[in-house]
Amino acid sequence: MSPTGDAFSYFVSGRQDPRYTPSTTFETFAFPHPSPVQREAIEKAARQLENVRAHLLAQQDPSRKVNTGALKAGQEVTAKSLTLTGAYNLLADYRKSGTEGMAGIKSLAPAHDTLDAAVAAAYGWDWPLPEDEMLSKLLALNLLRAAVEDVHRKQEETEAARLRELEKTQRAEQHAADKVQKAEQRKSDAAALAAQKKAERATRLDEVNPAD
Repeated sequence: MSPTGDAFSYFVSGRQDPRYTPSTTFETFAFPHPSPVQREAIEKAARQLENVRAHLLAQQDPSRKVNTGALKAGQEVTAKSLTLTGAYNLLADYRKSGTEGMAGIKSLAPAHDTLDAAVAAAYGWDWPLPEDEMLSKLLALNLLRAAVEDVHRKQEETEAARLRELEKTQRAEQHAADKVQKAEQRKSDAAALAAQKKAERATRLDEVNPAD
């Protein structure tokens, strides 16, 4: 987990555009470690939010009318289906004004609040939190986990180096033992060969000078 992972990385192509990069966003995000009970609460809240959104996205958005120029004779002007972006724009307006731009939009607010509270509980945080404080907590958690991972990585590197050194020492010891064994084997072979030659000479002498 890199503590320098930004929410967006930037590139220049005439202007700076935000670009989502998984390696520095999703993969470095400090996700919580919920208990089974907390996980169940998050899943329940997420399902409820999905149900609310599915219901809203099946509705027509009165602010988005069909292009009347494309209508055939006799066709009525109808609204297009609500989009996810449209729903959250309406939710933002509702949170500011307290007025629903479309019936049912206000149901998104408690659904999100319930999910936010469940996720905050998994982090061990009191809810609600100001956005700046929440971001500060996430950054602190990211830095902490990065430090822990750095310690673990260094420990793994140290252990790997120790194992390599141990393996190197074992190979050297084995090589030395093999040299000693080969030297002893050569010495033994030389002694056996000398004994064999001595026995052969004795045999030849016996053949030349047989005993009376």
